[in-house]
Amino acid sequence: MYASLRKAYETSGTGLDKIRAIAQSYYLFYQENKNYFELILRFEINIYAYHKTLTEDEHGFYVVECQKANDAITDTLIEAVKNGIEDGSIKTSLAPKHLMLLIWAQTLGVMQVITMRHKYFDEFYELTPEQFFSYFMSSIGLSLTHQNNTVL
Repeated sequence: MYASLRKAYETSGTGLDKIRAIAQSYYLFYQENKNYFELILRFEINIYAYHKTLTEDEHGFYVVECQKANDAITDTLIEAVKNGIEDGSIKTSLAPKHLMLLIWAQTLGVMQVITMRHKYFDEFYELTPEQFFSYFMSSIGLSLTHQNNTVL
């Protein structure tokens, strides 16, 4: 997953393009690996400690490697936000770390809604999960290109 997110970052232009490409890559990963997505959520809820050094003796090899991958993904997202602020494609008064966390939380929330309500999309909502995710991406793009995400 990290390799595909990093490739999305490296092959995109502006910071906003990088955020979009990373989110699309993550959504594609989610679609193709729903069980892994569930494991990632469990790891995030129960173990992940932002940029803390975990030891193999205490947590085991796989937990340590997952921690490193999560930190690398987080750093890539922060980098993308910084790029966007520098190149003007992202307009914000938020710190890059704060905006990254907000985007990450929103993306996870949208994917959880898709997971929980996937059988109702066609029948009740009259759209596909892909359309819903596309709407989300459009709203993210709009919010990042207008200086409306200020701290109250």
